[in-house]
Amino acid sequence: MSNVFFESLSTKIINEDFLKTDLIGKESVDLVVTSPPYNVDIKYNSHKDNLSYKEYIEFSRKWLNKAFSLMKSGGRLCLNVPLDTDKDGKRSIYADLTVIAKKVGFKYKGTIIWNKQNVKNKYAMVFSKNIEVIIIFYKDEWKPVKKEYMEWVNETWKFSGENATRMGHPAAFPIELPTRLIKMFSEKEDVVLDPFMGSGTTLVAAKKNERKGIGVEIDEKYCELARTRSVSI
Repeated sequence: MSNVFFESLSTKIINEDFLKTDLIGKESVDLVVTSPPYNVDIKYNSHKDNLSYKEYIEFSRKWLNKAFSLMKSGGRLCLNVPLDTDKDGKRSIYADLTVIAKKVGFKYKGTIIWNKQNVKNKYAMVFSKNIEVIIIFYKDEWKPVKKEYMEWVNETWKFSGENATRMGHPAAFPIELPTRLIKMFSEKEDVVLDPFMGSGTTLVAAKKNERKGIGVEIDEKYCELARTRSVSI
């Protein structure tokens, strides 16, 4: 049975575990923009964010390997994560995920530091206070960034995080984040995938910038939130 929750000319929402879905073609994706679960006991609607660190690392290896198989040659991955975590003792999650991504086949290009401008939410102290990173990877060959977006490359980005209450999701990122990444690393009509779609911000940014967005989300409530946001554009 199909788990396509919603589909239009520009947007496809899949209500399924990313590791289990077979609704995305191999080597069909131009850009992945995502912020996976951080495994810090966030209270999502249904997902349990409380694996051991060893289990989380194995989960990360699996989803990164699958993302690599779905990506076209020359595609890019933009991975938003914290610098570290207190899970099972202080852990360098940024460094560990970088190593895993390279082992599954991605090539490392660089890191953008995101200063969340003293965003206040109950998870802020877990996420290395107000600093997160966006790690940039690519598959096979690197395609240069357009000149008009070069000021965003390898810089510190300063803009506020998203308000969880306003968005209806405990860990949504602001639309400025995927908008910049989509402009920098894709072209019009490219396919942009978010394997952990959440509230659908990546899909909103993709549609606004004339890309085709695919979002995968295990929670039906968040699929409906993403659908509502998409059709309102």
